[in-house]
Amino acid sequence: MHVLKCWTDIAPNGELFRPVRDLYRRRRALALHCHDYVEISWIDIGRARHVLNGMEFTVEPGSLFFIRAPDVHGLWPLGVETLGLTNIAFPSSVYEELRRRYPTEMAAAFRDGEPFGAALMLDAAGRRTINTWADELFLAPRHGSLPIDRFVLNLLTLLHKQQANAAAPAPPNAPDWLLRARRDIQQPRHFAQGVRAFFRLAGCSREHASRELRRHFGITPSQCVMEARMQFAARRLEMSTRSILDISLDCGFRDLAHFYKAFRAAHGTTPREFRMSHRIQ
Repeated sequence: MHVLKCWTDIAPNGELFRPVRDLYRRRRALALHCHDYVEISWIDIGRARHVLNGMEFTVEPGSLFFIRAPDVHGLWPLGVETLGLTNIAFPSSVYEELRRRYPTEMAAAFRDGEPFGAALMLDAAGRRTINTWADELFLAPRHGSLPIDRFVLNLLTLLHKQQANAAAPAPPNAPDWLLRARRDIQQPRHFAQGVRAFFRLAGCSREHASRELRRHFGITPSQCVMEARMQFAARRLEMSTRSILDISLDCGFRDLAHFYKAFRAAHGTTPREFRMSHRIQ
């Protein structure tokens, strides 16, 4: 059983968006519910069990998800952890107007007709960015559409960039398990563990996973993991002031010289030169 939450109940004065930050504990969970409005939510602190349309996921800091109006979902903090959640809600009328103006981008985010909407895994720099955008919503007048339009468009741009950087276009006959493994290995918590994480995500024998990856994408598991690491490293060098040593450790490297060698092979320059060339003067 689940409850229906209505926009007129949470925004009785006709607001066009509603931002909320809240803390949840085991005794105060978000039980199964759906809405007549749309939500964009992300985890700031803690981990939780997320049940979405009958499927179960573990979400952690940086997990962001797009929730459609009919979606049935709930969040239960794991163990004694405190869950910090930011949620941006807006009515279906705003959603439909955004979908009319930006059909391709909104379809990539909310994925109508599919089991659930898109999900992002934000690193620390990405979380700081999106929380800055959310801060603007908390301060903005809520009866005009410009603030929520700006927030959604910024987020769609971030989603598009992450999807564009994620992987080569999928061959039409590639198996679903391989596409999921290629997608999920882009997350730092996976690629930092190396090829063993790819094989775990694939869920089949090493020989079969290696053979199918080479057949459909023309690369080895090691190359697949390295691509993910180098794309992440480039984004961190562009978006943050984190030290090159720390970025190399985030990528799973224990040898800075190895990181420099891999980065030069992928991007044709050193990490320092890359950062300097992408810095706004």
